[in-house]
Amino acid sequence: MAKRKAETLNNDEISGYLVEVSPIKTSQQNNKYFDGTINSNRKTFQHFVCFDVSKHCQFRSAGTQKSPVKLQRISQVHSKRDASQNDVLVNVVAAVMNKSNSEIVDVRGTLINKCTSIVADNTQQMELTLWKHHIDKVVVGKTYHFTNVSTRFFHTYTLTTTSSTDINDHEDLLDIADYQEESTSTTITGAITQIILHKSAQCGNCHKSIKDIPTENLVRCNSCNMKQLKSNLYNAYSCTMNVKDLSTSKVIKLNMFSSVLLTFLTEYLKLNLLSEMEDVEDYLLEQQNLTITYNSNNKVVLKFQKTK
Repeated sequence: MAKRKAETLNNDEISGYLVEVSPIKTSQQNNKYFDGTINSNRKTFQHFVCFDVSKHCQFRSAGTQKSPVKLQRISQVHSKRDASQNDVLVNVVAAVMNKSNSEIVDVRGTLINKCTSIVADNTQQMELTLWKHHIDKVVVGKTYHFTNVSTRFFHTYTLTTTSSTDINDHEDLLDIADYQEESTSTTITGAITQIILHKSAQCGNCHKSIKDIPTENLVRCNSCNMKQLKSNLYNAYSCTMNVKDLSTSKVIKLNMFSSVLLTFLTEYLKLNLLSEMEDVEDYLLEQQNLTITYNSNNKVVLKFQKTK
């Protein structure tokens, strides 16, 4: 098998903090090495491999003491992993500062429970997405050791649990970074007066909308140019609606997206309506007493349910 070609970086050094350093390992070619993760410029995590095992103690010491390091004479090797899997698994000790309500999202045709939380250590706060059984394992205000969480980038760096993630209790951290609430929300009781619902297919890699879906089983994304099976596309829903506040008679225009809509339809056993967008619109217009929580800044619906 041909070896991957290493490309020397223009800037041949990286500065940052060592998040983790592995024990010394032996490759299939009987070469000793160790690897780990370096956190550069606070939000970027990069995987490294070092074949000079005489430096192993220095790396472990710097990682334990959280001392800043500078790695010099480095080279870059492109990963052969699928583009959708270009992430780094890291271990994090952090306190859970906020946790949203669980919602149901459509992942390649499968409905999965998802929850967004904010975690923080003594340096910064970051969004952590919890999936399935991980949701019930964390409580706001407690500190946990998260192992094998993945770093993702979409406008900003975030963390997400994976199938190999483990979550264990940890002693409380001191001097946690100041927690800042990202947005304010408003809750009203109202009725939808006008509505339009859109359904689109999204690329499984870049999550951009795909235009002109072909009749054959394979489709190429207009944005990232990657080809995929139609079964690997996401169904995405977006809704614009005018809502009349029943207490003030004021009408406000709101936007609602897939996760909130799917959670609502699942709760009331109406997922079958998604085969026709007009059926969903008709059903929502019939609901004359709804409790709606939305982001006051961007008018996006956060929670949507029948008033009890």
